[in-house]
Amino acid sequence: MTQEQPSADIQALFEQAEQYDQQGDVYHAVKLYKHLIKLAPDWYPPYARLGELYKWRQDWKAALYYNKKAISLNVLDQTSWWNVGIAATVLKKPRLAQRVWAKFGYKDHDFSAVGARIALGSQFEIVALRPIDPVRGLILSVPHPASERRYQDILLYDRELVGYQVLQRKKLPVYKALSVFKRSNFHTFSCQLHEIAQKDLLLLENLCRAAHLGFENWSNLARVHAVAAENALPEYYGADFIQSELPEGVQVAIAATQVRQVEEILSNWEIISLKQWSGLARHL
Repeated sequence: MTQEQPSADIQALFEQAEQYDQQGDVYHAVKLYKHLIKLAPDWYPPYARLGELYKWRQDWKAALYYNKKAISLNVLDQTSWWNVGIAATVLKKPRLAQRVWAKFGYKDHDFSAVGARIALGSQFEIVALRPIDPVRGLILSVPHPASERRYQDILLYDRELVGYQVLQRKKLPVYKALSVFKRSNFHTFSCQLHEIAQKDLLLLENLCRAAHLGFENWSNLARVHAVAAENALPEYYGADFIQSELPEGVQVAIAATQVRQVEEILSNWEIISLKQWSGLARHL
């Protein structure tokens, strides 16, 4: 639908609110957007911006309210529709969420593997997800404990594409993570493997997978290479894509519900491989 253009004074106030927003001054941005709503209650942009701000603050009731108001005034606002879907999912309003996803052409179980970018302090980590719906996915990696995420956590993510992850010669889209939707029962353990070959690493991974435990080579975490063409999204390549030789000591992570499961797996691996491990530690 087409809306009337606001007055020059209203437009100037909106631009000022956007400046606060871009500078990270959320308090004054929210205050000014709400003031604009009182001045121009039928103009949708302030509702849409508040809906976006409350989404990033994870105030889901407010996010749902303002995004619904935005689309009631502008039914073509795709971003606000998407934010309604996220908020409805978090607030456990499945009928509303399904109606939104249907508008975007999504069907049940019609989802491919994706990656998510999660914060590690001032850095970040890319984790693999098995999507449940357009905004939730099961973590298949064993994240570093600094991320405060676990194997098989259900992660909430946005549709903002931040790059591509290259795994086994396949390119997966990477989206921006929002928060943990549901915490898993798995804990994160790590240890050092000594003087091993690729076949020994693969053996341990296969033993973990057979026991339904998570496995990750953490020695790769600090060796993520980003390659980007000019004006293009970056592609993230793990060290397993680049290097063929392993360092003398390899740090691996295993996700399990109990430490005895990890000790049993490592004991079996030690017997079969005739290699050694040390320094078993629990993180989360």
